[in-house]
Amino acid sequence: MKPIHRVAGDHFLIFKYGDGLSLQLNFRTLMLVQTLRERRIKGIRGISSSINSLMLDYDPRLVSVDELIREVDLLGSGEEVEKARLRSRLVHVPVVYGDRWTRACAEAFHSLPNLEFVAEQNGLSVDELVQMHQACVYWVLYIGFTPGLPSFVPINPAKSISVPKYEAPRTRTPRGTLGIGGILQCLYPLDSPGGYYMLGRTPLRICDPARRNPVFKKDIVLFRPGDRLVFEPIGHEEFRAIEKNLETYPYRVEEEDWTLNRFPQEEA
Repeated sequence: MKPIHRVAGDHFLIFKYGDGLSLQLNFRTLMLVQTLRERRIKGIRGISSSINSLMLDYDPRLVSVDELIREVDLLGSGEEVEKARLRSRLVHVPVVYGDRWTRACAEAFHSLPNLEFVAEQNGLSVDELVQMHQACVYWVLYIGFTPGLPSFVPINPAKSISVPKYEAPRTRTPRGTLGIGGILQCLYPLDSPGGYYMLGRTPLRICDPARRNPVFKKDIVLFRPGDRLVFEPIGHEEFRAIEKNLETYPYRVEEEDWTLNRFPQEEA
């Protein structure tokens, strides 16, 4: 990786590794973030990442820009990343596809039923779309936009679907909405504006500052970059049952190391 370095203010430094959406490049970026956190390099106060970039918050009294660039470039250039293991988790997410809440939301904003529209745009029936979606494993590229919101794509690019964003964004999207805009998908952590088409809704909390469930013991955000997601269809009654017992709901999270060679080969 040959990064572009950008100074962002008096104590932030950005490293950008290429353009476009590449799962392998995202893995390399996240692997570098993991390494930097393990090394506890002097002066680094915080690290955040996106699809193919990372940003360091550093203390200029303890480390200079030139020192940081040399250190990060050295760690990111090693061939050991080919064999490196990223700590990844498989998170099971229950979802009601075509639920009544997002349907009512679409109607309120004079939009076509979103699930049917996405299916039509991809040449699929609604049943085919739901079956394909629940059969996929998704890779979380980054967290952001609203607190805890995960953006993800299928690990197998052959299973990708896409749809344009709303021409005029909604002023409200129900908490827990499963959305898609372009090829990116997301889960809305809270009621908020949005321009992604709505496929369904999960009852799970995605961000919880009150840490009301043991899954939030270490972090108030459920998902992490590098997580994998699988979606499991449920009905409205099960949605309500989970929603009423979120403090004790047994979130299904399975930890596993992930390596670069487990991604499908990308075209040059």
